[in-house]
Amino acid sequence: MDDNRTVTLLNVFVASPSDVKQEREVLETVVREINPILIRRFKVQLNLLKWETAYPGFGADAQAVIDEQMSSDYQIFIGILWCRIGTPTKRANSGTIEEFEKAKARADSDPDSVQIMIYFKTTWPETPLHKMDLEQMSRVNEFREQISKSGLYCEFKSAVDFESLIRVHLQNYVQDWYSKQDRECQTSEITKKAAEEREEGLLDLADQIEGEFDKTTEVVDRISTAVDDIGKSMNIRTQEISDLSSGKQIVGRNVAKRIINRAALDMDDFVKRIEIELPSFKVHSERGVQAFLQYAYVFNDFRNDLNYVDQAELVLEQIGNLRQAMFDTEGCLVDYRATIDGMPRITTKLNQSKKSMSETIQKLIDEISTSRKILDDAVGLL
Repeated sequence: MDDNRTVTLLNVFVASPSDVKQEREVLETVVREINPILIRRFKVQLNLLKWETAYPGFGADAQAVIDEQMSSDYQIFIGILWCRIGTPTKRANSGTIEEFEKAKARADSDPDSVQIMIYFKTTWPETPLHKMDLEQMSRVNEFREQISKSGLYCEFKSAVDFESLIRVHLQNYVQDWYSKQDRECQTSEITKKAAEEREEGLLDLADQIEGEFDKTTEVVDRISTAVDDIGKSMNIRTQEISDLSSGKQIVGRNVAKRIINRAALDMDDFVKRIEIELPSFKVHSERGVQAFLQYAYVFNDFRNDLNYVDQAELVLEQIGNLRQAMFDTEGCLVDYRATIDGMPRITTKLNQSKKSMSETIQKLIDEISTSRKILDDAVGLL
């Protein structure tokens, strides 16, 4: 690659209502962090266009002032929505919708002119129900249904999830964009020194991927063991509780409560085990994904070297095994959560433990599902 080649600027336009301020800040951080990688690997820099940078002015309405100042020459359109669709303009249901319609018209006219990425946050806000703007939420759902007929959107639960998704998606887009460009400016030879530097980086990254994903797999295995253990305990407790409910055993109330409370204690122990494992799972899986993203970009220089192709196959094999382990564990957790939710409501202590366990399992399911989907997207880079 010719290091003297001019850096290409790709504009990224972000449109969203005010209730996703945190995600907009995350997007800005991600762009700032990945730009050095994109410049080094592809001579590409992302330039974020957002309404916050608009200066005061007058026009038909505030959106018109923003439109006049913002360049329409952008290659990526990012829309982020949660509970609000935004303030209506004279031309559309909101500024966000107006910007989307402009981008969609460009894409319909020339599919290569702009990449449209739409993200919906799916968690319920902390705002009390009586203070929620249900009409705004309804319009968000209508928009989601509208675009589902002609496109693909992404959902996320938290700013952390959004950060992982947008980081992968932006880098995926740049690599796809780069592969379509004329490469005549690239030199056919790489100096031995430069090759050695990249070679060392590739091997280091492969080691890092192996280490982080090995640790992630160990965590998944421990979680699976915890699920198996609680499953065996609950089978015993469930039968004991079932016998009590059906009258097969004639026992005093205190004896019955002791049996039920043992089940509650088993659930509490499981929750404690998972709360220990969950942070470790997040840390190692995220580190592994980031190392893999860097590996994928460095690997671009070695695609014709069979030795490194074989190494990449081993990396992909490890990721494939991890994804399968995640998938299997996720399925077991879904089934087990349904079992727990179906247990009879006998004592206050049992009900509290059931609720805590069900919430913990769902949190674990969400985390595993998000990590698995991010891995699916990341693998596409190779």
